[in-house]
Amino acid sequence: MLLLLITVPLAFAQGEEIFRSSYVVLDFNISSSVNIVPDSGDYKLSYVNAELSYFPAEDERQSVLEQNYIPDAKMVNNSLRFSWENVRESMLQFSINSRLRIANRPYYIPKKVAFPIGGLPKDIEEYTQPTQTIDSGDPKIISLASSLAQGEDDLFVVAFKIGNWTKNNVAYDLNSQTANVSQKASWVLDNRQGVCDELTSLFIAMLRSLGVPARFIAGYAYTSSVALGQRWGSHGWAEVYFPDYGWVPFDVTYGELGYIDASHVKLKASSDPDTSSTIYGWAGRDVSLETSPLSFSAKLVESGPQLEDKIKLTAGALHSMTGFGSYNLIEATVENPTLFYQAEEVKISKTESTEVVGSSEKLVLLRPGEKQTIYWIIGVDENLDRRYVYKFPVSVYTTSNLTADTYFQSQKGEDVFLLAEMQNYINSKAGGEQKVYTDSIEFNCSTDKAIYHIYETVQASCQLKNTGNTMLPGLRVCLKGNCTTLDLGIAQSGNVRFEFRPDGIGRAREEATAVNDKVSASSIIATEILDIPAVQITGISYPKNVTYKDRFEINFSIGRNSTALPRNAEITFSGSGISKSWNFSELDSDQRFEVEMAGSSLSAGGNVFYIGVKYYDNNNREYAAKQQLEIHLARPTLWQRIMIFLNKLF
Repeated sequence: MLLLLITVPLAFAQGEEIFRSSYVVLDFNISSSVNIVPDSGDYKLSYVNAELSYFPAEDERQSVLEQNYIPDAKMVNNSLRFSWENVRESMLQFSINSRLRIANRPYYIPKKVAFPIGGLPKDIEEYTQPTQTIDSGDPKIISLASSLAQGEDDLFVVAFKIGNWTKNNVAYDLNSQTANVSQKASWVLDNRQGVCDELTSLFIAMLRSLGVPARFIAGYAYTSSVALGQRWGSHGWAEVYFPDYGWVPFDVTYGELGYIDASHVKLKASSDPDTSSTIYGWAGRDVSLETSPLSFSAKLVESGPQLEDKIKLTAGALHSMTGFGSYNLIEATVENPTLFYQAEEVKISKTESTEVVGSSEKLVLLRPGEKQTIYWIIGVDENLDRRYVYKFPVSVYTTSNLTADTYFQSQKGEDVFLLAEMQNYINSKAGGEQKVYTDSIEFNCSTDKAIYHIYETVQASCQLKNTGNTMLPGLRVCLKGNCTTLDLGIAQSGNVRFEFRPDGIGRAREEATAVNDKVSASSIIATEILDIPAVQITGISYPKNVTYKDRFEINFSIGRNSTALPRNAEITFSGSGISKSWNFSELDSDQRFEVEMAGSSLSAGGNVFYIGVKYYDNNNREYAAKQQLEIHLARPTLWQRIMIFLNKLF
């Protein structure tokens, strides 16, 4: 019996040395031009400004060794401004020529950062909100993100799971729909395709829907893929905010979750990828401008020593011998001996006459000191030559080319293992994820106003926020028998409005509830219900009969006859050519009034007087009250009548 070794070259992703370099030095250039288009021979162009927001700047991993501007530029509002005055040229050109040193440094997260997160700085909250392209408020995005994060209390784990899902479920596809415009995150989720911008937008949108700050990074990077036609090109990735640690890079397209290699040139951080790189301004007449897109170039000048492996890797086969047409299991143990989180992409080689079930690439997240076992199911061709024993070498390797080798053999007549047996074995070893489920909710209700009148409809609002790490579906929010049902994803907020009529006056307390099968919360709504304001005119005293020579008084009181305060009250006394008024902003106590009069001011016979009150409630609704009294001027003489007539006349 012959022994045949199958030694087909392994399908290593032989990434260029740049990916594993501890640092690189690059010459990086950005340039563009503006064509001047005159509309007449005597055109005038006073000035042209070009403000460029895409350029390499210093950060913790990127150092600017040299930077030259042509022409000279100055920093204005975080942009470089190139300026030209009294322009007569037909073309204006500008460029930034930089020499950069970029380090391939890990981001040290040594311990768990709690999820969900809260208490963010004001300048960070911007990166939790939806934008035009990153529409994180889309219900499908909220639902998916919440399902992925459910039960997790570790921010790195949540960010990793969302990045891993995005990489495995959204195909990188450069087509007409994604090449010329950045599609919305919701579109990417629906169509499951996109380029780096789209993958990153969906990743950011899911994180923002969970209340996790994330921002878009526009940059430039090296790729080992020959499908793109060139090695260097524009690229987009994300940065995720970790409280106490700052911004941590996540490149979903490259599978670099929690770090990026040294080929990444960072140019701009923004809340949305669809932001302008260059803004032009000019003043002139009979002239227009034609602008060109930015042109980028990168040249590797120097690369540092190769990074040492920071993980340990071993591999083995479940069965050393199988029959033809059998399945076997390759087990790889990945260990993180460091004191910080590490995410690593692990791959398996492709060997002739075998087939890997599912993806040959697996992303694994390792906590400090953690060890994990990952599995691949391999199927053996059933049509092999029965005269031979086949030996199948298998290599498991990482992006940095750390490799662990194993093998198994196959021959006719040996045990044949079914696919279901392999899957059951994996399930038995998984043991289930250790999760801590927290079901909690913030629930606060209040009325739009502190005080209502009995005739009004009370307007109440209830704010809800899911502060746990599980979805809260079918949340039933009720007040006075009126109910609304809503679903709340992790970190999502909701608002429910209610209306009700008061049951009576006084201090009203109503209980609102929010209940599903996971949580139960209540909130007391307290408000003051007032009656309709009322006043009464009392204590009226006056002489019913007077003579021409008499001097007399009219007295009366105005008092409140309600719990509600009459506001902006105007009290008037009028009649027989006399008019007096008094004003009070609030009629909070009884007021006594005295009007002094003389009989000589009256008319002969009966004189009618009116006491009136006009007032308002809290809603500026008007009310009034009125009383009438009559005083008789008795037996005036002829002379007195003449005087009364003259008084009235003049």
